[in-house]
Amino acid sequence: MQSVGEDPVIPPPRIRELHREIMTAEVVHARKSTMCCASIINGAGSWITIAVDSKGLLLEMVAICESNPKKGSSDKWLTYRVMTPT
Repeated sequence: MQSVGEDPVIPPPRIRELHREIMTAEVVHARKSTMCCASIINGAGSWITIAVDSKGLLLEMVAICESNPKKGSSDKWLTYRVMTPT
């Protein structure tokens, strides 16, 4: 799994078990290449995002923002669902 040090994206740890074609690094790249996103009205603060990975593959990701209360630190996105839209 990718280190979350300064990276604002936390990819799902089981991504390779569920989708062999999607690498963890591709989730991080895609999150930084977001095309559009919208909040999901479910009360949990989840967001759905459509993005492109480094190979040009569209990824649909569902994530929740984990705000960090420390002054000067940025939010982290815990991605808990990744799929290729069909």
